[in-house]
Amino acid sequence: MRHLGRIGIFAATIQRFLRDLKRHHPDLFETLDEGLREKHLSKGKEEVFSMVRPSESGRTLKEVAEDLFTLVGGFKDHPETCSMTSYRLMVRILKEQCTVKRDRGSPKVKVKPNKEVPSDSLQNPSDPEAGYDGNKGKRYQVQIAETYTKAEGEDDALRIITHVEVQPAHESDARALKPYLEDVQERGMKPQEVLADSLYGSDSNHELAREKGVELVSPCMGSAGKSDRTLADFEFHEDGRVVRCPGGYVPIKTRHKKKQFTALFDAKSCEGCHYEGRCPAKKGKRGYYVGYDEKSMRLAKRRAMEKREEFRGRYRFRAGIEGSISEFDRRTGVKKLRVRGKKAVGFCVYLKETGLNILRAAAYRLKKWGEGGIVPDIMVELATKVLDWRKIWARLKERFRFESQDAVLVTWNHR
Repeated sequence: MRHLGRIGIFAATIQRFLRDLKRHHPDLFETLDEGLREKHLSKGKEEVFSMVRPSESGRTLKEVAEDLFTLVGGFKDHPETCSMTSYRLMVRILKEQCTVKRDRGSPKVKVKPNKEVPSDSLQNPSDPEAGYDGNKGKRYQVQIAETYTKAEGEDDALRIITHVEVQPAHESDARALKPYLEDVQERGMKPQEVLADSLYGSDSNHELAREKGVELVSPCMGSAGKSDRTLADFEFHEDGRVVRCPGGYVPIKTRHKKKQFTALFDAKSCEGCHYEGRCPAKKGKRGYYVGYDEKSMRLAKRRAMEKREEFRGRYRFRAGIEGSISEFDRRTGVKKLRVRGKKAVGFCVYLKETGLNILRAAAYRLKKWGEGGIVPDIMVELATKVLDWRKIWARLKERFRFESQDAVLVTWNHR
């Protein structure tokens, strides 16, 4: 997808509308001002808009915004034009990129500052579904999950991609876990454990995974805090109450009301503690208090778990999917597709993902049982019933007998 600046987005959308109007409604096209038609439809005008000097960009942007506003207002009472896709794109740009002020006289349009334009705004009229991200740019992104095994001596075990989802670039990874879990559960492929990076590891996602019987292993976002000792250094009971502080003292009283916990420590113990002033306990009338809610308690427990060798031993398998992303791109060219639109991009990605799974399965079979077993029955089934994904996956599971139902979830970008 071609990268367009704000001026280019306005100019390309106006040009598309004028061409559609001239082709389908020539009588309405003739009613337009000749200067407006000449400005946007003359040969080479699109290149002129893309070569605007930085010093003139503000004036030019205001000019094309006024032209777009004129076209939207001029044809809003014509049902035949309001139903055109190019007209609806102009209306979308007007809402996303401009504000309309209605004074005593005629309404005036004002271009929004860059920071006020939403990330899900139109990036190119040729692909209205693409999104924008400050790091990824203007494109789509793909959520991908694959299996892995923790068994000893199974470093070369078969790894199969079990989930693929195409999204606009502005979609947050934090919202990708729920559709993934729903998808694999519906297809009878729910994992026991999911490894994901910190963007997927929000408290709501951990609770969602727990409700579905899946363990989410992910680092916590952000830092624990500026203090030497944080809530993560406290010991908790299963019900969420504090059992012992970092200094080894037991609270004299604990309280749990609704979702809020409070632990009271003896003032003499806290004042003589070498962690005084570096601990989240705050001095009160009856002693030192530590207050926290259920979410803070769960986060503290996860931070404490991250410090253990057990966590590092489990999470190290997460790095393996980075190699799978590289293989996906090198063997299929999936990051540079010659199609536009989320539906077309998704269709290509699904086919390429299926192809990569077949290549992996064939290579695994050759290595495991010799060069004679290329699984011809599965190849024939794929060719004759390419859309019957569930049956193909069931045959693959039966053939290779996966010892693990764990999965790794990650995201990468498609330009």
